[in-house]
Amino acid sequence: MNRNNLKAALNLLAPQAAEAAKQRLDQAQANATGRLRGSIRGGVDETQDTIRLFLTAEDYYSVINDGRRAGARKPPPDKIMNWIKVKGISSNRQDVKNIKQLTFLISRAIARNGTIKRFGYKGAGLTQYILQSLGSKLLNDVKKAYQKDIEQAIKDGRSKG
Repeated sequence: MNRNNLKAALNLLAPQAAEAAKQRLDQAQANATGRLRGSIRGGVDETQDTIRLFLTAEDYYSVINDGRRAGARKPPPDKIMNWIKVKGISSNRQDVKNIKQLTFLISRAIARNGTIKRFGYKGAGLTQYILQSLGSKLLNDVKKAYQKDIEQAIKDGRSKG
């Protein structure tokens, strides 16, 4: 069956989904360097059996989206150090003498507690936000487009028979 209408609908929705994720990043103030925000793209992938809308982004999207669970390994120190520098974070503890010590303490706290504290260590919920903001539009647009594709398949079937 031809899925041209469905594919067209998803191609219109893909950039909207990417924009919704970016909006949530901004709202959550989880956009320290701008690298993750700049990497988020929506797309549509089609095989013979399936068609899907997807997002691509930096590999740490899942950590920002879902958070990092308590008890996990420490995050990479270079990533934490870069984040500290970008955010301009400093310690008011007298025993923390340099950025390496601060990096160690933050990495250890993340390993013990998870991330992100202000979200209850659950993450920023980017994907959930996309579904909440676009869910009914996505459902309606996909339903209408798929219905058109089915109607066209029926029409094509009648004209052949």
